[in-house]
Amino acid sequence: MRPTGNPTPSTAALDYDSTKIGALELSSKKWVFAVQLPGVKKHSRHVVEPNGLALAELIERLKSRAESNGRPIARVIVTHEAGRDGLPSLLMPCSRSILPLENGVPVKPA
Repeated sequence: MRPTGNPTPSTAALDYDSTKIGALELSSKKWVFAVQLPGVKKHSRHVVEPNGLALAELIERLKSRAESNGRPIARVIVTHEAGRDGLPSLLMPCSRSILPLENGVPVKPA
C-alpha cells in the first residue's frame, strides 16, 4: 500500500496548552469525534454528519470556545482509523488549521 500525504514528521514540539487533539471514528452514517481541549481534564465526544465540512465547522466551534475561555488554539491534530484514507483530502480544503496524523505522525498540509 502506498502512503498518502507527506510522511515527513513535523519538527514543531507539541505544546499541550495550545493544541487540540482529536480522534475520529468514521462510518457512512455518522462520524464520532472525541477531542481533548487544552486546560480541560475530560475529553468531549461529538457526533457530526459524515463529511469534512461538518467536521471542520465543529473543530472551528471548539476552537472558538477554547479561545473564549482564554486558551487560544494554535494547532489541531486529528487522527482517524485506518481504511478511510481519503479523510485528509476531505479536510484540507475546509480548514488549513487541521493537521491530520498519518501512521501516528503529524502531516503538514501541502
